[in-house]
Amino acid sequence: MSFVRGADSPPLLVPEEAPLLRRLCSLVGQRETATVSFATDAGWLQSLGMDCVLFGPGSIDAAHRPNEHVPKADLAAARAVLERAIEGCCLPA
Repeated sequence: MSFVRGADSPPLLVPEEAPLLRRLCSLVGQRETATVSFATDAGWLQSLGMDCVLFGPGSIDAAHRPNEHVPKADLAAARAVLERAIEGCCLPA
């Protein structure tokens, strides 16, 4: 028996003091961060020098499973957070 590596996805390692992470945590009232073991392109983007965090609506308990779903209210809440993040990070004061 032999194994062949079919794909490699580098981890996303974000320092706790990263400004983008702190901003998003502040906007959602989250004090602690969490780590999950799922693949994402964020590790590749980070290796290109981009500031990356993973953020999204819904519960991680429902993500990446059969019958995965996101309630409409969670989508609306995420949109509001992203709008505030853009206003605070991307638009001139």
